[in-house]
Amino acid sequence: MQQAEQQHLAETLQDVAVRMEAAELRAESRAVQIERLDAEGTPLGEELRTLEARRQELATAGSELEASEQTLAARQEAVDARIEEAKESPGATFARLRGDRPIGLLRDLIGAPEGLRRAVQAALGPYADAVVYGSHAEAVAEAAEDRGGGVLLAVADGGSAHFSIPGRTCLLDLVKPDRRVRGLAGTLLADCYLVADTAEAADAQAKHPHAQFVTRDGVVVGATFVRTTARNEARVEKLLRESAGLERELGDVRRRLRESRHELVQVNGRLEMVRGRLQQVDDGITAAAEEAADIKAEVASLAKEKELVGERLRTLLGTASRARAELVEEPEGAEPTALPPRPEPPIHLRVETESLRRERSRLEGAVARMRREVEALREEDPLALRETLRALEAERAAREERLGTADTGLAEWAERHHTAVNAAREARDRHAETNRAWREQAAEAERIRESHEDEERGRLELERRIVEAERLLREGHKTEPAEAVEALAEDATVESLQRRADLVARRLEMVGRVNLLAADELGSLRERYQFMTRELDDVKAARRDLTEVIREVDRQMIELFSAAFEDVSREFSSLFGTFFPGGEGRLILEDPADLLGTGIDIEARPGRKRVKRLSLLSGGERSMAAIAFLFAIFKARPSPFYLMDEVEPALDDVNLVRFLEALNQLSEQSQVIIVTHQKRTMELADVLYGMSMSKDGTTKVVAQRLATDDPKPATSAGEPVIVVEPAPAGGSGA
Repeated sequence: MQQAEQQHLAETLQDVAVRMEAAELRAESRAVQIERLDAEGTPLGEELRTLEARRQELATAGSELEASEQTLAARQEAVDARIEEAKESPGATFARLRGDRPIGLLRDLIGAPEGLRRAVQAALGPYADAVVYGSHAEAVAEAAEDRGGGVLLAVADGGSAHFSIPGRTCLLDLVKPDRRVRGLAGTLLADCYLVADTAEAADAQAKHPHAQFVTRDGVVVGATFVRTTARNEARVEKLLRESAGLERELGDVRRRLRESRHELVQVNGRLEMVRGRLQQVDDGITAAAEEAADIKAEVASLAKEKELVGERLRTLLGTASRARAELVEEPEGAEPTALPPRPEPPIHLRVETESLRRERSRLEGAVARMRREVEALREEDPLALRETLRALEAERAAREERLGTADTGLAEWAERHHTAVNAAREARDRHAETNRAWREQAAEAERIRESHEDEERGRLELERRIVEAERLLREGHKTEPAEAVEALAEDATVESLQRRADLVARRLEMVGRVNLLAADELGSLRERYQFMTRELDDVKAARRDLTEVIREVDRQMIELFSAAFEDVSREFSSLFGTFFPGGEGRLILEDPADLLGTGIDIEARPGRKRVKRLSLLSGGERSMAAIAFLFAIFKARPSPFYLMDEVEPALDDVNLVRFLEALNQLSEQSQVIIVTHQKRTMELADVLYGMSMSKDGTTKVVAQRLATDDPKPATSAGEPVIVVEPAPAGGSGA
């Protein structure tokens, strides 16, 4: 049996050695995997930062383009509104208010090529805005309703001229008038001819005084007048050109906005992909690091098991050797020595046996529970179950009968509801028809009332105009109305007087209105312009000064940051080499071109390790790297004193010694106050302050100066002061 146990232990030892070798190979494989993933993650991180910066740029540019788009759209809407306002002439307003009664505006009823529209409107003159009616009666009736609108009403009648000029192009031959206004168009355009420029128009008019000549730009030369393009048309054209420019600019902004959004979508997609890949790399590194830690623990466990098995095997071999020696030296007839105790089974077998015993207990409990449930089911009475089933079936039949009765009643009430809904719909239709008829009658009554009021206002207006005319004759012309009427010629009709009045009105319109307040308005506007100019100059000067101040502040900040970073980076590299002999550490700027917005990366390679990520370092290594960075700042920018709170608990003995050496160097120039529980750190101090809490909750402070070769006062600079945190009640923390 002892040989079998010995052989079993030897096989177990060999198996443990094989498993340890396999675990070490897996650990080495995970280390290689971590290095590969780290090398893959570095360019991904750089690409991620680049993509995030580009996304920020695109988002900012998109916001600016959207603001520009909104501004341009608002400007274009304003210009379009001004165009519509400028296009709507008095004639167009009059025709719109009259609905379908007039035929339309004359300029809209005469079709002309695009290049001749200005010439046609110029040749029509005031008739271009004339509202055309089918008969004189309709025009007269509409004129009676007009209340001083100054609208020209034309009748769709007339005929062509009885002469033509050989070699000249008549404007009437180049247009296509509506069939309803052909006679009127012939009357107005038959004597008008198209010429190249104003010089040719003047020469042709001198040869043919009875005709009119118009250029494509809208200049008309007649026997007694020269008419240019209407100011309103020029304003409309200017607004149209402005609208076209805004539309082109808006289209360009929208195109750039679409391109920016498209690129932003691509950058976001690439950014998500890079983030996902980087997350996969980080997850892989984390998983590999965790697996490496598990493998390390497994190797330690196997080493412990190997040690135990080896010790057991050595013990067994020693026992066997002693037993054989005793058997050789034992005299005949003597009592044999007692056999050594049977070796205990290995630990893992005992653990497995205990687990199987617990599983057996659990299964036995489950079997007992199942048996109790089977017994409970057997105890139920089948007759009682059948009786319960019959009662439930009877109740179900009764409820189904009530459900059928309810369905029948529901169908009957649904039919009644449908009939009521139809009746209500018919009543609503009759009510709506009655309301419509009432509204029509009310509208007709309102129209009659308005017509009566208009006629009454017209009558009163005529009486007022008569009284005003008589007063004007008496006061202005010193003439009695009756004498003025007698002085009229026999051919002085209302039409001829109206034509003379229209001629005078058109001449006054060509002269334009006289603004008597223009001089005062010009003076006030000039003063406001000068004031706004001075204010604008002040704002520009203040902006220049502020820009210069910002530039100077940025320059000083860049200089201070650059100098501080260089000093801290140099001290960090030196301290990192001290804390990690043979290691390398450095500080790197994420964006050296933008010192005011850049971040700082820390690269750390302790000892012979190749990793640079701080997340892959152990807790002590991370603490030492952080302490190195902190001390680098202290050395680069010294301070009179420093306060530290338990910065060394995660350090082992070697790193603690290095930390204390750096702390001792730091205390040569500044006073250091540190809170700690480490005895090694307390030994470095010159003064100890301990916190002691008694049972009644009061705290006492105990101070102790340690013996030194060169005693110094407790408050002198350059000595470390150690403060020990409070201990539990009844104890002392000193």
